[in-house]
Amino acid sequence: MKTFINLAFGGIVVLFGIVFLFQPVGQVPPPTDSAQVAQASSVQPTATENADEEAVDGTTQKEPTIYETAILTAFGEQTRDTEKGSDAADFVAMTINMGGHLCAQPVEAKKASGHQYGIGCLTRNGSSHRSNYLLDIDNGDVTAL
Repeated sequence: MKTFINLAFGGIVVLFGIVFLFQPVGQVPPPTDSAQVAQASSVQPTATENADEEAVDGTTQKEPTIYETAILTAFGEQTRDTEKGSDAADFVAMTINMGGHLCAQPVEAKKASGHQYGIGCLTRNGSSHRSNYLLDIDNGDVTAL
């Protein structure tokens, strides 16, 4: 029963994490001037489907995944001690916990390879016991180290 409750709670945390990461930062008011309206209506919308973008040096760069965005937000210099950074750290911990591992609080992250980050976690709140994991940012797979 306890496992079911933990999984249900984890699912709720995932949902809130996803909603949080995709919230718009600011709202742009609609144009009121007739010249602005005419200019806005002449712009054709474009869509991209997670295609690789070609960088100036000829290499391809991918858009960051939700996992990489959460890691960079949780451990970024400017966002680490903010509410958004705390929420992103909770999302990283939840991702690790949903993989069947134990992470109460992620405390460090380092890029291990092109698509993996090493995450160091405290395994229990208020404890100094640590565990390390590899998080695949492409699919969210977690491997204990």
